[in-house]
Amino acid sequence: MNSPILSESDKRIAIVGGGMTGMYVLKYLVEKELDRLYPEKHRTLADYAQDKGNLKSKDSPLKISLFEKSEHAGMPYSPAWVDGEHIVNIASDEAPALIVPMHEWLKEKFEHPSEDDKKWIKKYNIRAEQINDKTLFPRHVFQIYFHDQLNEIKKICDTMGIGLDLPEKTEVMDATLETGVRGPQVRLKIKNKEDKDSQYEVIVDKAILATGHKWPIKDDTEHGIYSTPWPSRKLKQIKNQHIGIKGSSLTAIDATFSLAHAHGKFERNASGELEYSPNEGTESFDVTMYSRNGVLPHLRFNFQFPYLKIHRYVSKDSLEKAKDKDGFIPLDFFLERYRQVMQQYQKEGYYPGVSEYFDPQPYRDVFFESLNLDSWESFAHSVMEKSKQRGIQQSLEKRLAFHKTDTTSHWEEVFDDIAYVLSFNAQYLSAEDRLKYQQTIKPLVAYITGFLPPDSAEKLQALMKAGKLKVCSLVGKAAGDDDPRHVVVREENGTTKVHRFDVTIDALGQEVIPLDKFPFKGLQEHIQSPRFRFKDRKTAEELDIRCQAAGQPSPIEFTANGTQPAAYLRMDGVAVDDQFRLKGKDSPIEAIYDLSIPHINSNYPYHPGLPFCNHAGEIVAESVMQSLFQSQGRSQKIARAH
Repeated sequence: MNSPILSESDKRIAIVGGGMTGMYVLKYLVEKELDRLYPEKHRTLADYAQDKGNLKSKDSPLKISLFEKSEHAGMPYSPAWVDGEHIVNIASDEAPALIVPMHEWLKEKFEHPSEDDKKWIKKYNIRAEQINDKTLFPRHVFQIYFHDQLNEIKKICDTMGIGLDLPEKTEVMDATLETGVRGPQVRLKIKNKEDKDSQYEVIVDKAILATGHKWPIKDDTEHGIYSTPWPSRKLKQIKNQHIGIKGSSLTAIDATFSLAHAHGKFERNASGELEYSPNEGTESFDVTMYSRNGVLPHLRFNFQFPYLKIHRYVSKDSLEKAKDKDGFIPLDFFLERYRQVMQQYQKEGYYPGVSEYFDPQPYRDVFFESLNLDSWESFAHSVMEKSKQRGIQQSLEKRLAFHKTDTTSHWEEVFDDIAYVLSFNAQYLSAEDRLKYQQTIKPLVAYITGFLPPDSAEKLQALMKAGKLKVCSLVGKAAGDDDPRHVVVREENGTTKVHRFDVTIDALGQEVIPLDKFPFKGLQEHIQSPRFRFKDRKTAEELDIRCQAAGQPSPIEFTANGTQPAAYLRMDGVAVDDQFRLKGKDSPIEAIYDLSIPHINSNYPYHPGLPFCNHAGEIVAESVMQSLFQSQGRSQKIARAH
């Protein structure tokens, strides 16, 4: 099957991946095309959904195909991937709507349910008093929401004259660049997973890669070794064993709950306290989560500003002014801005009880005196150590009590915002600062911004009290033992112990892929990995020498840049620009965008779920529409203030 013949005016776009990111890209493409067709309106997709019966359909040249290889759009929320007991860690007022906010959609479904709606409402025990913009719902319910909203977008497109095709169980196998009469294009090789002989090709003007996470399944179940907890249904086969989970993030917690539900049940006692009751014959079942720091993510709190924005505290103008003569934005600029915002909150009296989390000196350095990388490192260490000293259970109790006060933890919320704008500008860091980010900022980002849901915290407490869960610090491998199930950990009481697990599950999350593992082989010769320039070549030379002395591959690349030699830090993944276009050898590739986190994590190191999908999707849609229609209609400037 070949690509259908298009008219000269047709603009064909392929979105590769029907998960969260792909759907937000689709939302903004459709919204901006409707703005172009109906310039007098210029409203949201929700407005067009209400007005679609009152507006005259127009013949749009836009032809969009969203290719999804599974039968469920909405991964990682689909039943094929996660369990019903997994809940999201984001409330409706924080989740960017596709058409209508999740809680409004759910209220409508609850009040006017179809027969299918009644089934899942009963299955997930949705009650009227739960339906508000603060409740955290099961991931499966969010998946139903996204799939339903996708169908509504399809109806809008059909009514308003925009071409939208939603092939499911259809995988894009490869992509190659083409030079057509209309400029650069992309040829996609596609196959339907249900028919191995149904391979065909399409040529598109723009291809947007939104393939999401791709977990390499290298399980050795015979020996109890799992390379990833996904899909979670596979964990149900693990019965009554001593289990080690590598990691203590939300992924590790999801895996723990899948195992716990397979071995027992959670119930509230007469006083309302959640308890865990193991099934008969599960006496040997227990879980030990172990990670470098041996701490759980911080508990969610009540946000002052639930909707995450890129430029809430750091404006575009200030970012431009912060650039030095070489185009670098210093990492200290972001840390200093954090200190300034926190100082202002303190002056306004919005900072209750924070000092109990930190040792006094790092606290003063960060919030009241000058903040630099040295004081930040001391501050980050203090935060981790306070949690360890208090103990996991006591920390959970303290945070749950704090959550019930309906108080905002400003130091965490502002940190989240600053880390977010930093991520969108990480490509402007020098190599020296990019390395410092990896060493000093990233660990605290992972710890602070996990935002553990309160219900999940209660379940963890119940498992600990039942003697079924421990959280430990990883010391290393057992001496003289190559079995990956055998590790040395430091327990909460400070003792070091060798654990010989029956089963081990790697829940550390997906690493950034190296360039040679980029899945679209037809593009590999045109793209490059991310690189960050050193301000001081001597620093690069010293790092290069240390790598060679240790027998490690050096990430340093030395080049002659005109008359001035330069040194670069090479990182894994693929390089993209600030519009998410793949970077070619000399310039961005106009026809291809990449939003897949395993590919672009080095460029965008902090990407908090739906808000990132939403903002990145809007930036890409702006860029695509400007490129396709730059000579038509009103000017569409690339928007970076969100």
